[in-house]
Amino acid sequence: MVELLGPGGSLEMVKAVIENGADAVFCGALGYSRRLHNEMTHDEMLEAARYVSGKGKKLWVALNCDFEEDPTAIPEKLDKKIQDYEKNGVFGLILKNRALIQLIHQKYPNMPLVASVGAAICNETVLKDYVDAGVQYVVPGTEVQTIEQIKAYKEMADRLGIKVEMLIYGTACIGGVGACRLFNFFKDCFYPVTVEDTDGEVRTKIMGNPESGGGCYRPCLFFDDPKIRERLPDNVWEKIKGKENARFAWTTIIPEVIKLGVAAIKVQGREYPAETIAKIVGEYRQIIDKCKAGNTNLQQHYDEIARLTELIDKQRMADSDKLHQNLLKRMEEVASSS
Repeated sequence: MVELLGPGGSLEMVKAVIENGADAVFCGALGYSRRLHNEMTHDEMLEAARYVSGKGKKLWVALNCDFEEDPTAIPEKLDKKIQDYEKNGVFGLILKNRALIQLIHQKYPNMPLVASVGAAICNETVLKDYVDAGVQYVVPGTEVQTIEQIKAYKEMADRLGIKVEMLIYGTACIGGVGACRLFNFFKDCFYPVTVEDTDGEVRTKIMGNPESGGGCYRPCLFFDDPKIRERLPDNVWEKIKGKENARFAWTTIIPEVIKLGVAAIKVQGREYPAETIAKIVGEYRQIIDKCKAGNTNLQQHYDEIARLTELIDKQRMADSDKLHQNLLKRMEEVASSS
């Protein structure tokens, strides 16, 4: 049966989404996920794992930033973390870096691994490469959107013997999550952010580069600003013109997605208020349960998710405005120092 997978940007959110019907929750390990904020310390993660497993549910830990250092050195640093995860009930890991996937799978063959949406896997050649490395689950790239595309993807995953977790509610970058590289045109505005975990590990994220876990300035939301637009070469602009970084809620296709036999329906939103996200998860719970029961009276849930999404979008744009102002400030500092 399809599982409902919700986000956990804090202990409060973990508990709220589980109480509102999630079968599983995913959290980002401090310094290791594609977020500047909304990650959890090691101690918080272990508490979350004990809580979730105690409810008979699953907790996934995201270690899905792309590592600039030699990935062969990472498992040594992660050994203590992963051992603690196993002892405290973590179900599996969400990863992007193929080399790291292979190394972790070799050392922890019983730990389920999922290829993150950030890996942007949209074809069989790439997916097979990840399967060979050791993943048992995959989240399709956000370019996979229509029922026809999802069906073809599910058939591809079936041929390779792995399960599909379908991201049904989230944000799609221009070119797809994990495939966008617009942030590189603002590389001179990057800066390091150091985080220290409760287990003593210190990691450095790079603000402006989401692949390093530093978060993105989201320049794609401000193409109307000449200072942003002038950074983009004309040939790049021609390719992306008319595209947008947009929130999606593929809610009405859920009945068909369930029929396809995906392993999980996934909801993003670690950076938003726990109460709002928990309500959205609750609506998806009711949709899934009604679909299982053959009840097609779903419009009220579609409408409520749309209403809640308006609240999410308001915060998203407020947060994006702050990022935009931060970027402009960094651009001014760079210009004045050159």
